[in-house]
Amino acid sequence: MDDKDDKEVIIEINNEIDLTMFTNINNGLTNKTFFKKRTKNLDDLTKDINYDIKYTTLEELEKNYSKFIVLLKDIPASNNNELKWGIMDVDNKYTYIGQFNGNLKEGKGILINNNNIIVGEYKNDKLNGIGYNYDKNLKKKNIYNYIDDERKGDGTIFYENGRYEGSLKDDIRNGKGIYYYNDGDKYEGEWKEGKREGKGIFYYNSGNIYDGDWKEGKRNGKGIMNYKNGNKYDGEWVNNDRIGKGIMYYENGNKYEGDWNNDVREGKGILTFPDGEKYEGHWKEDKKNGKGKYYFKNGNKYDGDWVNNDKVGKGIMYYNDGDKYDGDWINDKINGKGIYFYNNGNRYEGDWKEGKRNGKGIMNYKNGNKYDGDWVNNDRIGKGIMYYKNGNKYEGDWTNDVREGKGILIVKDGGKYEGDWKNDKKNGKGIYYFKNGNKYDGDWVNNDRIGKGIMYYKNGNKYEGD
Repeated sequence: MDDKDDKEVIIEINNEIDLTMFTNINNGLTNKTFFKKRTKNLDDLTKDINYDIKYTTLEELEKNYSKFIVLLKDIPASNNNELKWGIMDVDNKYTYIGQFNGNLKEGKGILINNNNIIVGEYKNDKLNGIGYNYDKNLKKKNIYNYIDDERKGDGTIFYENGRYEGSLKDDIRNGKGIYYYNDGDKYEGEWKEGKREGKGIFYYNSGNIYDGDWKEGKRNGKGIMNYKNGNKYDGEWVNNDRIGKGIMYYENGNKYEGDWNNDVREGKGILTFPDGEKYEGHWKEDKKNGKGKYYFKNGNKYDGDWVNNDKVGKGIMYYNDGDKYDGDWINDKINGKGIYFYNNGNRYEGDWKEGKRNGKGIMNYKNGNKYDGDWVNNDRIGKGIMYYKNGNKYEGDWTNDVREGKGILIVKDGGKYEGDWKNDKKNGKGIYYFKNGNKYDGDWVNNDRIGKGIMYYKNGNKYEGD
């Protein structure tokens, strides 16, 4: 609370001023200065200031004012054995219960004013030392250090949500101090105008501990947060959130170093894993989003697009065995269109699904062969054309990566087979056109004419049989 200005009252009698001040310091509830005239004739006092001292014994006070006297237990005893106990009322403004040295308050004393009670030690009619402030229900509120009725230096203030112990300026937290919160939180550090500002440590009841800069009562600047779960953040803060550059050391051994925004990883950053893996790239909403490179512990490397921690979009995967894929990704797998360069010299360009060749695609083999057609789960299945290095060409059905079903084989020397295939060989019914003009129409087993068949010769002859 802010102190109100003292109002000075001067009492002039017979043109002589001989006054002693009484100052009621009461946490800002009432802060009015009273004066008592030292004179033989008390009737000369003005009616504005009326006081009355009744001397008595401590035993009598304990009998009639026990609930107040018990509050004096924390106040040190005076070395002056001539002090008297008594009660003083001043103009019905406040009541003092305690010790006197003549007409002056001296020793242990209690000042009662409206709804505020101050218990402390008096010297030369003024409060000096520790003063305990209580409310009307005798609940302790604040503790101040007094010098000549004025609060100086450190003090303790009780709030609805806890208490503060430390430096004060005009009843406001300034300097260094500790705030103990009722919920178990604790702040120890610097304050400015009642707010956490400067360097300080905050112990959260959750088990987290923050050590760093504060501004306007919030984490701002550089600071380290040690989380109960074992994580640790060392970096920049803005209004309690991780914003700017920072490093997060995770309990599992992971480490992130880079940009933060709105308390999450966002911008550019590097995430390293204890097993040697590493991601370097863009982040959004605490996940890998945008362009980034991932280095796998087995030696693989991915360079491309990311969406919510998954490889999605365009990207290149460099495999440790020398393979390379360049193309589309969906849900962290090869999906869409792409080119795969195999370390054996083969190259596939076409459709992919769930990391396998699926759909239409062309495989250029190192040996010079070329397949253009359908694929299912990495195998040639469906319709397709195989261009062989030797000039032959097969066009037809494929099953389990081999010729099977109906198909046409055109031989470079002019021959042609048109018919059934099984296990990559001519099996079943088929017609073979020889380059010399002959023609066979019949049964085949494993590329040989076995079974029933007809041979049409170029010269017009014909054979029909086994």
